[in-house]
Amino acid sequence: MNAHRFSPLIVTGMPRSGLSWVASGIGKDRQVWDEKILLLQRRMIETCCDASDQGYHEWGWMEGEQLDRGAWAQFIPEARQILLQRSQTNYWGWADPRTTLLLDFWESLLPTARYILIYRFPWDVADSIQRQGVDIFLRQPEYAFRMWLFYNRRLLDFYRRHSERCVLLSANALSKSPRQLSALLESKLGTRVGEGDGGILFDLARFKTVEGDDPLIDLLGAASPEVITLLKEMDVSADISSSSLWRAAPPRARLLRPDRSANDAVRVSIVIPSYDEGQLLLEAVASVERCAPRQSELIVVDDGSEDQHTLDVLQVLRAGGYFVQRESHGGHVAALNTAVSLARGEYILPLAHDNILCPGFIEAAVDVLNKESSVGVVYGNRRDFGLRSVVVDVPAFDLNTLLIANYFDAFALFRRKVWVECGGYDAAMLMEDWEFWVNAASHGWRFHKLDRVGCHYRVRPNSLFAQRASPEVLKHQIMHVARKHSQLYLTDERWITCLSEMWFRYVSYDGLAAERDMAEHSVRELSAQLETIYRSKHWRIMGKYWMFHAWVRKIFNRFKLSMFGLRRFFA
Repeated sequence: MNAHRFSPLIVTGMPRSGLSWVASGIGKDRQVWDEKILLLQRRMIETCCDASDQGYHEWGWMEGEQLDRGAWAQFIPEARQILLQRSQTNYWGWADPRTTLLLDFWESLLPTARYILIYRFPWDVADSIQRQGVDIFLRQPEYAFRMWLFYNRRLLDFYRRHSERCVLLSANALSKSPRQLSALLESKLGTRVGEGDGGILFDLARFKTVEGDDPLIDLLGAASPEVITLLKEMDVSADISSSSLWRAAPPRARLLRPDRSANDAVRVSIVIPSYDEGQLLLEAVASVERCAPRQSELIVVDDGSEDQHTLDVLQVLRAGGYFVQRESHGGHVAALNTAVSLARGEYILPLAHDNILCPGFIEAAVDVLNKESSVGVVYGNRRDFGLRSVVVDVPAFDLNTLLIANYFDAFALFRRKVWVECGGYDAAMLMEDWEFWVNAASHGWRFHKLDRVGCHYRVRPNSLFAQRASPEVLKHQIMHVARKHSQLYLTDERWITCLSEMWFRYVSYDGLAAERDMAEHSVRELSAQLETIYRSKHWRIMGKYWMFHAWVRKIFNRFKLSMFGLRRFFA
């Protein structure tokens, strides 16, 4: 008989480290999700967290990183009762990240338990947390790395004290050879799993990673050296190590700079205006390093950041040879205009500091601009992540729709000549990209849409657009664009006001389905009324006055286009 038949097998590690992925492959004969223990651990973590300390209490992490372990004593009787019920159960156990913080608690009650301790690359964990869409991490992205340290220090400490009953493994290494875990569990822990399936099977499609000598690893190593140090320590101790899968070297920019030799041939200038949010800036810069073709330069303009971590990140970039221009805090538009004014490239690509560039987009967009001289702007689709996760199929360019609302992002490759002709981005605008596209269209430039994802767009609760989106601000912005480019709109000021108020009503009540449906119903009614007028006998008589006829018909078309644009906006 297996000596460990009635001893639990406990799977734990930091959240988003692949616990459920590993647990799902352990086998059909083992209960790895014990509902009672999971509920108990949730209550224990909630009890030991200080409600006044900021952080993410759901996972037992606080700014002060001090858990009230004395509060756990009250849960010992309940825990013993659950363990007594499970004592004669064959091959039982559980998988829960909260167990990492409760390892010593369970060790005192289960001295024969065996453990699978899982860790994952910190940059992969941080990305996974961002894509999960938890509000606190979207607002404070640096929390993910602090939590990675908090969890994995405890994991490594426990392993060093009880290595004879533990398997410490890298999820990244396991993804390369998943079947090696079966042999390791049998040889080290004396337990066999997955016999009926020929070994442990894993769903590798669920596992995404950044590895090798990726620039993000170098940048993170310079900005957060304590994270890399702990990862190296875990790799040294691990039974399945990831040491051969990654390398961290001092960051070194391969991209051109605007302040270097004038003989450098620059085709594309990628410009990143940035204010605070240094942790996300690292990811944006790393994506440019991965994806930008030769003859590309990178310009980062710091809009007077005050956050200390961001200032440290900017210093890391400078030390690595990246061009960083420091400006006094003048706002996003001023920083963007400064960045473009410094650019030497024929083509400009603005990249928000919290977005991620995708491979192949620049090359495809440059090819279009090289072949078609009348095209001034090339854009593509985008993948939203964060508060929502979806690939957005951006519509083909339509000026009438654009006049109602901006339906594609500031991320687009455009000719520097377009920026010059438009006089730069309008400093009076908070939604500067919308006015800039309308302005470019007014100068006769064509827009081209690529049927490919150009960037990963981070949707956050404290994004720049969210900060701008007060009702009065939006109304002012709409009216500003309509008045500035009145030659593209109807000349009747009352219609401009009506159109802007209607669009403002949609944006103001975004997410309130009842209000949105009411607005949509009103538009349909107005459209039906105009259709009735247009088909009437009186209309046919008035149609003899062709100028008046064309003007009213234009109003009717605007109503239909507004309906189309608003549906696109809320798609």
